[in-house]
Amino acid sequence: MHTPAVPVAFTRNKTGFTYAGTDHGRISILNDTALIEMIGAFFFMIFLRIQYLRFLFCCKISFMRPILIILVFGWLLTFQVSAQGNRNWDFEKVLQTMGVREGMVIGEAGAGSGFFTFHLSRAVGSEGIIYANDISPYALNRMKNRMEREGVTNIIQVKGDETDPKFPVHHLQMIVIVHAFHDFNEPVQWLHNTWKYVQSGIPLVIIEKDPDRWGEGWNHFLTRKEVLKILDEAGFHDIIVEDFMPEDNIYITHFKK
Repeated sequence: MHTPAVPVAFTRNKTGFTYAGTDHGRISILNDTALIEMIGAFFFMIFLRIQYLRFLFCCKISFMRPILIILVFGWLLTFQVSAQGNRNWDFEKVLQTMGVREGMVIGEAGAGSGFFTFHLSRAVGSEGIIYANDISPYALNRMKNRMEREGVTNIIQVKGDETDPKFPVHHLQMIVIVHAFHDFNEPVQWLHNTWKYVQSGIPLVIIEKDPDRWGEGWNHFLTRKEVLKILDEAGFHDIIVEDFMPEDNIYITHFKK
C-alpha cells in the first residue's frame, strides 16, 4: 500500500548536492562540480555574445552590418519566443478542454517545479486535490517553496520513480502530463503501472510540444505520430487530439479496464 509522499529537500553526498528528474520537461542531474561548470559555461556564452556584437559594430564591411543586425535580432527573437511561449497559453480554455472541474482529485506526472500544477490547483479549488509527482527532489523542493509563499494547501507532492508515479491513492479522477512525456525512459511501462491509480473511464491528458510545427531543432519533443504510437502500444486506442494551441497538442484518452 502506498503512503502519501512528503516534500523532499536536497540530499547531499560526497560529491555535493545531487538530484535527478524532470523540471518543465527537462532531465536534471546536478552536483556541486556540475553546477560550477554550468555557471562557467553560462558566462562563457555571454562572453561569446559580447565578442560577436563587437564584431558586428566594428565590421569594416559596411554592407554586412544590416545583414548581421537582422541575424542577431532573429537570434534573440527566437530565444524570446521560446521562453515566453508557455506564458501565452489560454489556460482557461486549456483546462476547459481537459475537463478539469472544481473538487476533482488529479494526479500530475512530471510536474517539475509546478509550471502547470498551480493552474490545476486553482481550477479544482479548495475541495480538490492535486497529487504532483516528479522524480526530482530539487524540483519538488522548489514547488514546496512556492506553495509556502502562496499559501497553497491543496497540492500534495509525490516522489515517484522512472516507471511508477507512486500516487498514494487509487481513485484519481484524471492523470495529466505536461511537457514531460518525451522524457519518460519507459513510457509504455509507466502507463501500464499507472492503471492501478484510477478507475475505468478516467481521462489521461498529455500536453506535448509539436516539433512538426517548429522544424529542425525541436525534435527533443515527441511528434504526434510518436505519441499516438506509444499510447496505442500501452492500450489506449480512442484518442482525441486538440491542436488549437500554437505550439502544443493536447492528447485526451481514457483508461478502460
